[in-house]
Amino acid sequence: MNKIIKSATHACKNHYVSFFKYISLSDAGKSRGHQGGIYIPKEGARLMFDTPCKKGENKERLVSIHWFDGLVVENCKFIYYGKGTRNEFRITCMNRRLNEGDFLIMVKISDEVYQAYTLDSEYEVGLFYKKLSEE
Repeated sequence: MNKIIKSATHACKNHYVSFFKYISLSDAGKSRGHQGGIYIPKEGARLMFDTPCKKGENKERLVSIHWFDGLVVENCKFIYYGKGTRNEFRITCMNRRLNEGDFLIMVKISDEVYQAYTLDSEYEVGLFYKKLSEE
């Protein structure tokens, strides 16, 4: 079994909060939009903030992301944009090039430390889900 899949599965099973998503064209910075960072749907907000975010205010915190290949990114930003017409969550300053279609796995290890993995094929994603569902 792929070492990354094994490590990601172990992290997800042994920590309370994890989040998965396919990287979109916009997330990868390849669209013409002005979006910055990785969009996180509202269902993934508990990965980023322990308390609810309120419309009308912005919220930000810095975390450390430990990538599967040993890269550690300090001062990665978890951001909630709630002012004006915006109501969205983003992760910025990841210092990592992600490609459209990559499968991002993020696991909360502690309040300030996260582990992150990317898988780049449907086969790997299938193995990850299969391993995750095993006891």
